[in-house]
Amino acid sequence: MKKIIIIVFLFPFCAIRIAFCQSLWIKNQSPTTKNLQKVVFIDSLTGWAIGDSGLIIHTSNGGMNWDIQNSNIDLDLLSVTFPNKNIGWALSWTDSPPYGTVILNTSDGGHSWKNEFYNGADVYLKSIYFVDSLNGFIGGYSNGILYTTDGGNVWNQAEIDSFVGYPIYNIVFANKYYGFACGGSTDIMGVIYKTTNGGKNWSGKSVSADPIHSLVILDSLHIVGIGGDIEFGGGIVNSDNGGLSWNYKILNIAGTGLAISFRTLSEGWALIKGGPFIVTYDKGFIWNNYSFPESPIIADIAFTDSLHGYAVGIGGTILKYNIPLTSIDEKIELAAAFSLNQNYPNPFNPSTTISFFIPKMSKIILKIYDILGQEVKSFEHQMDAGEHNIKLTFNNLSSGIYIYTLTAGGYRASKKMIFKK
Repeated sequence: MKKIIIIVFLFPFCAIRIAFCQSLWIKNQSPTTKNLQKVVFIDSLTGWAIGDSGLIIHTSNGGMNWDIQNSNIDLDLLSVTFPNKNIGWALSWTDSPPYGTVILNTSDGGHSWKNEFYNGADVYLKSIYFVDSLNGFIGGYSNGILYTTDGGNVWNQAEIDSFVGYPIYNIVFANKYYGFACGGSTDIMGVIYKTTNGGKNWSGKSVSADPIHSLVILDSLHIVGIGGDIEFGGGIVNSDNGGLSWNYKILNIAGTGLAISFRTLSEGWALIKGGPFIVTYDKGFIWNNYSFPESPIIADIAFTDSLHGYAVGIGGTILKYNIPLTSIDEKIELAAAFSLNQNYPNPFNPSTTISFFIPKMSKIILKIYDILGQEVKSFEHQMDAGEHNIKLTFNNLSSGIYIYTLTAGGYRASKKMIFKK
């Protein structure tokens, strides 16, 4: 059960609001009717989605509210990446001479975006991914794979040992050194590339007769991807040995596989272009259709953890995944550990929200201290298993650093937050 508890301190008074979790995919309120093409989240609360005509939207509270950001361009956006809450990149293509790629960049969480034409006419880059603020990668319809080690100021050509020249559709990394890219050409070849030295060198393997459009790294050994074409339908590719070998399986579902994301190590969700969600409970070997009322056309999907998933699509559609607490028999697994998240926003004035997860009914104690260790407030309440959000509003607080501590069922954790007038 998910509860939202709002506590307003005047310094303090309180009120409580409770909302119950709904099952599986539910439709979120959207700030747009434009098509959304890609979505990325850096944690369960903070995410961005991009779409047609330069559209960028942002949420800092897990999709409860979305704000439109000004990208300063009117071109359709193709790919987006954020290694942290502040720094992000996106890609677009020009619709007038000189034809090629526009790279967008923000250093303030998307409040302002800069864009510049990539140095090279007729270079169409489709996928961008940054591991951190300095190390990033781009691939597309020409130039193979490029990498940067200085935050995109200089892009270098990576070395690829085989299957050079095929389009690159997706790039993913497990850490700074270990990553995969995928692509290919319809009715010719689907290719997956692997790097173990931070993207400077890649080794390619042919894995299918049609392109692979999206990959997810489950762990160092298990990688799953989706692709295919309209004629033969979607296909799933798996490796259980770190990419040394791959198995490709046609799904017998009409449409091209577009995107894939895993909720747990076993349960994954994927999208077929113009078709249904598909779901697996065995790391991607067996897939089943999943349908629900309205059946909106979805373009991208992203899970941040076992409890939070998001999908975006046509007409500004935004979907959010919520675990139904009655679905344990349907192979839905609750997270096994307590967790305390960073408050948002941070710094704050006058309100901030603290969220946490408890896997069983527990008495929770939330205490706020100033930097000298003086207790500001203590809140105690018996709560059911699930994710909870507590909103705090301070009206008479001095600027500075404060500590909040959660104690529940033998679990104890603390984090810093900043009040700024």
